[in-house]
This record gives sequence, C-alpha cells and structure tokens, in this order.
Amino acid sequence: MHKIAIAGNTSLAYYCAQKLCRSGAPVDIIFYPKKGNADLYDAVDFSPLAGEFRICREGLPLSKDKMDFPQIDILIKLEWPEKLRIPIVPNLGTLSVNLNGQYAGGQILDVAAALYLGNSEFSFQLLGKSKSGSESVIGQSMITINIFDDVRSLKSKAAVITARMLLENIAALNQSGSWIVAPDSPSILKTAINRTIDWNKDSISIHNQVRSLTHPGQGAITECEGARLYVWHGHPYDVSGNIYGAAQPGTILDSTEELGVVVQTAKGAFLVTKIQPAGAPELPAWIWASDYHIQTGDIFTWPEEILINV
Repeated sequence: MHKIAIAGNTSLAYYCAQKLCRSGAPVDIIFYPKKGNADLYDAVDFSPLAGEFRICREGLPLSKDKMDFPQIDILIKLEWPEKLRIPIVPNLGTLSVNLNGQYAGGQILDVAAALYLGNSEFSFQLLGKSKSGSESVIGQSMITINIFDDVRSLKSKAAVITARMLLENIAALNQSGSWIVAPDSPSILKTAINRTIDWNKDSISIHNQVRSLTHPGQGAITECEGARLYVWHGHPYDVSGNIYGAAQPGTILDSTEELGVVVQTAKGAFLVTKIQPAGAPELPAWIWASDYHIQTGDIFTWPEEILINV
C-alpha cells in the first residue's frame, strides 16, 4: 500500500484522492490542510472512496529547505490557484507546473500576456526534475479562453487538469522510476504589458488588458480628475442603440447600481464593475461613482505608459 500525503487546497486534494482511489491502487492518504482549513475536511464524505484516510491537524511538517517524511512514499503539495509545486519524497525528484504558458509557434507566453493579446487558447506544462537536476517537460495541455476568463480562472482550470497529468506521472514513477517524457520544452517569450488603459482603443482590447492584469496581478490603471484608479473587473458593453449619443473616448456615459460605470472607448463602450482608488479599498464601480461624486460626462484620462514584463 502506497502512503501518500496530500497538502493544500481542500477541493483539489479531494479530487486527487478520488482519482488515486479509482485507479485501483491501494493507498493510505493523509490530508494536510492549509493552516486554518482543517475544519473544511469535516464536511467531506470519503465513504465512496476505497482507501484509508486521516486528517493531520498539526499542519504540514515541511520547511523551506528540508523535507523529512520517512513514512510517506509520495507527497503531493498543492497550492491553488496561483501555482502548483509538487515535491516528491523521498528525494525522487520534483514535479512542478509551469503556468506561464501560451504554447504557439514553439514559444511560451505568460498567461497574462495570452489574455492581453486576445489569444483564444492557453497551454501549460508539467515539468519533472530528476535527482540529478535535469528537467524536462512531462506533460502539456491546452485550455480554450472564453470571454469571461481572467488570470485567476485560467489558473484554476489549469490546476484541475494538472491533477490528472500529475496522477499519470505518479503511476509512471511507480512502474518505471522515471517520468513520462513529453516533447522538448519550447523557449519562453517575455512580453511587455502596458498597465495604463488607453481609452482610444476599442472595448475588446481594453477588456483583454483589464482581465490580464486583474488579481493576482497589479491592476490596470486610469485616472479621473488627477486621481489614480485601478480597474479590476469589467467587460465590453453594447451601446449599439446609441442611447448615450456621441462622446470622446474615456467619457463616463452612465453609472447605475445594476450595472456599474459605462465608459466610452474608440469603438463601443466598456462597463467597469470593480474599481479601486489609490490608497483605498476596492469597490463596486457604482459605489465608487456615488461616494466620489462622479457625474455623467466626467472623463477618464490616462497617464503615460507603465510597462511590465511578463
């Protein structure tokens, strides 16, 4: 019977446990919840799963530089959705997930850059490192990007798919002592993203920019009456009926509790739903407009470009 420890996110840990048990392999699984999350496991029904389970409420005995699990064959450490790092013990190597990936033409773009550029697909890789330190791509998968996706949702999707690739590689490790070898890793392409919203662009381009910079990113930037603002969420807004009339890009066309703040762009309009004044909390856009006495006809302006490399 394999002794397997799963640490980290509750739902993803349970998902891994399901897959491991249904694979038919005899397993003894120990859950190490994140600090403060042990109670979440009390509501989980493990009865459909074939295997032995227990919850360690003392936390994961894992320091930054040392792992000591003589009683455990495999440790799966899940940090979700921001990143996944899966150390394998005792000292067989390391599995890690490269979530900086838009695989196209032999290159990888950061997930934020994939959104910023309006790409329709995003790929990511599972990397395996042996005891000797050599690293290779051992898994790769593709996700379709829809209009509602942002950085966080793509990484969440990647986390679930990664669990499947992880389990395939655990099986390969048990059978042959080595990872599944995938095609050679492509080079990484660094791309500059402009954090400043240029309202002279079309609404789709602004949407791609905002969702590429939302949490856990640094936020897209605009200004109103000289005050800096961070735009966290929004989407293109249909003004084909032209109910607002002609206005210059950056003009606030409307602000309602049901919607948010409607802003004119070079082509179409953009609906801002979450915004944050510098030095203040993030707010629903309509509350910001009300609290800061923003009027229809006020203008969002844009400071000079602020470029970040991803």
